[in-house]
Amino acid sequence: LFTHSFSSRWFLLRAGVPRRAGLAKGRRGLLLTDSVSLSDIAGGRRFVGKVEVYRRLCERVGCSDTDDLRPELFVDDALRARAADLLHRAGARADRPLLGLVPGASYGPSKQWPPERFAAVADRFIERRGFDVAIFTSPAEEPIAQAIASAMRMRPLRFPPGASDLAVLKALIQRCA
Repeated sequence: LFTHSFSSRWFLLRAGVPRRAGLAKGRRGLLLTDSVSLSDIAGGRRFVGKVEVYRRLCERVGCSDTDDLRPELFVDDALRARAADLLHRAGARADRPLLGLVPGASYGPSKQWPPERFAAVADRFIERRGFDVAIFTSPAEEPIAQAIASAMRMRPLRFPPGASDLAVLKALIQRCA
């Protein structure tokens, strides 16, 4: 169980699931057959990332190969082809590394870096390191992308509105250096 809810643990117990693993947090550990203690994982640290907690839970039930904590995007050849086509139509060169900028923020401008700073970083990657730079935004964040592109000295890669969906975005991100 990756969730900490009592009801999830209770449901599995009542359903007769013989082995129930999860994080021992408060009295909820009593409903588990295999538990991992947050204090053991933390080792005195104040904060512990979810990835580390989930890795320990997976180890507890016998999963192997849990050392690699890097995220992995599952992308098939058709999505890679769509992403390659979008990049090509936007002017990307296959021999250049790709830098993706994701300037939006869920909680608005107070959590965003200023557009001119994104622009400065993007220009530097293009001029000094030979990168292509793509700006990834949702349709609602288009003004942010426009502000960054306008502040840049070099030309970023831009995609037509609605040209990419979340699946293609995975392939575009996978292509980033």
